[in-house]
Amino acid sequence: MQSGWFGPERRALLGGVVLMAALLAACGDASGDQKGGGMFGFLKGGKEAPAASRVAPEVGAALVRQTAFPAAAVAAAPAAGDCREVAVRGQPPAAALVDRFVPGESVLGFRVGAQGGVPPLVFFDVPGRQPRFELWELGPGATPAFVKPRPVQLGEAQARWAGFNLAAAGCLPGGRIALAVHYADPAPKDALYLYDGAAQQFRALGRLEPDASRLPLRYFDLLAAAPDAALLRYGSDGVRVAAETYARGREHLWLFSARHPQGLEVVDLALADGNVRRWGFVGKTLWLETEDLRTRGKGGAFVWSLDLSRVL
Repeated sequence: MQSGWFGPERRALLGGVVLMAALLAACGDASGDQKGGGMFGFLKGGKEAPAASRVAPEVGAALVRQTAFPAAAVAAAPAAGDCREVAVRGQPPAAALVDRFVPGESVLGFRVGAQGGVPPLVFFDVPGRQPRFELWELGPGATPAFVKPRPVQLGEAQARWAGFNLAAAGCLPGGRIALAVHYADPAPKDALYLYDGAAQQFRALGRLEPDASRLPLRYFDLLAAAPDAALLRYGSDGVRVAAETYARGREHLWLFSARHPQGLEVVDLALADGNVRRWGFVGKTLWLETEDLRTRGKGGAFVWSLDLSRVL
């Protein structure tokens, strides 16, 4: 599974969660972002000019402007274990994994197979007045039992959220799991987290902006960089271009591998250099086809290459 749950049923469920969370928040304390910016207040910044694109010094190379995206570029999904969408029926520990999601009878989930001494896991949404998602360890076999809950602690600000649920999930090398979390604090927002199953820890990467330029929405994307390495790409800092047209002010490309199990942000791409529309590898060189929606049709299309051989 590359980047999440995007079927019509999922989008309808997310819409219901957003509405519920917003209504609940309107009745509660709306002081969060007004007083301190919330847990991601440091990402808001001031009114200074946007920073240029940045490449991590560990890469030892720069983005190079090219004339065309190569036909030979490979865009394969990473093979990072047994990770797939599931449906969950009933309440744990008596819950069961079922073949098909049926609204009102089951909820959406994401199953991760056993790896590195970590038992099989399942994340699943729990609707209600304060929606949330839970995380449980599973037993072995084709019809596993729900054995033991694991704590879901996303940060200190979680205590004031009106609700939170999963918008997308995907598996990375080294047993890490990328989770796009939709929450209300008090307004609806999205953020990207990494879950380390061995350490049982959630780590916030930052606020994210879904790609609204195409449907269904994409919260993040994954790309195989090598047999044991993958790139994770997500956007942030939404920019309104026109009515119902939005771009991401920045796109972040993180490398996960045995050498970089915690992740290395190899590229922080500014909107002036475009939002990514296509990407792929030729050998150890990453290729990006990008577009700046603010200047569409007026020189806002780009092709870039970046040699990642030093970090792969």
